[in-house]
Amino acid sequence: MTTYPPFDALRACIREVRAQGHVVTAPALAKPRFRAVAETVLGPMIRHAANVLLLEGVSASPIIELDVDLPHVAISLDGYAMGIYFWPSSDPDSIQWAVQSAGEYGQIHTVAYHALPPSRLASLVERTIEELFLRSVKRQELPTGERERIRAI
Repeated sequence: MTTYPPFDALRACIREVRAQGHVVTAPALAKPRFRAVAETVLGPMIRHAANVLLLEGVSASPIIELDVDLPHVAISLDGYAMGIYFWPSSDPDSIQWAVQSAGEYGQIHTVAYHALPPSRLASLVERTIEELFLRSVKRQELPTGERERIRAI
């Protein structure tokens, strides 16, 4: 596997120019941008999370559907009919995600890409899986403080 440098200086330069209003992301980039994130960060992260769950004896499946009308990446906790789904927002600078349980989606969250670096995304995925797992195993709602902690990520 080839590892490339993160190009942090280039990314910082683009973000600085964007913050000054000189660069606007074209709406047509919403799906291609999501695909880039899905292929380089989110997809591998979700696969790893599913493998961690499987190693611990919890049935989980990564779902990576990028060549459909609404591309999405998800992790499904198979035995619990729950999952976390990510998809592109109509805003090309944001990603959307929601928890799916018993065939229904919960609150849809929209997060700007710049506010969701890989470390924060990993924390979001891990904490949300923990919440889903604990809720399904204990069959009870987590205390409000726990839900707020997860939403704050």
